[in-house]
Amino acid sequence: MIWGGGCGILSAKLKNINFYEDEFMGDYLIAVASTADVTLEFLQEHNIPFISYSYTLENNVYEDNCREDARQEAYTQMRQGKIYTTSMINTNTYYEFLSGLINQAKDVIYLDMSKEMSSYYISLQQAGEQIREEHPDRKLYIMDTLCISGGLGLLLEHMVFAATRMARALTSLSSGARRTS
Repeated sequence: MIWGGGCGILSAKLKNINFYEDEFMGDYLIAVASTADVTLEFLQEHNIPFISYSYTLENNVYEDNCREDARQEAYTQMRQGKIYTTSMINTNTYYEFLSGLINQAKDVIYLDMSKEMSSYYISLQQAGEQIREEHPDRKLYIMDTLCISGGLGLLLEHMVFAATRMARALTSLSSGARRTS
């Protein structure tokens, strides 16, 4: 396996997917939902596209923009007794987001909260099926991460750092092979 080295954190529903170098070392990216409790700065620094969940407060709809100041404001208002409601992302929104990534000629690993936490997963799977039919040459991995919020953020960070280490190792091996030939 490319990621994890037996560390166990990636066991979340990956047992049926084999990420072997010959199959998976192409041009890919990791994408995530805004429910991964990471900052916008982290996402931008690592070029991680995200899809925003929306929430409603007093009949006003807001998009989760992953900005720390917006999250702190929401937490403050919740402590003051304000009630927030959330809504799931629909199939068309998932389709537009994921097909935009696939159309960049990249394979995609998409992380979201556990399907046990929300009914979003049905919409996500429907969008994924449509994209796979339209782009049989691309790979789209939709992970049921079995986590939410901070756990999802930790999984994302682990995957990003593991991918970065792998890329550095492959670059090092590649330049070492050129020097010896």
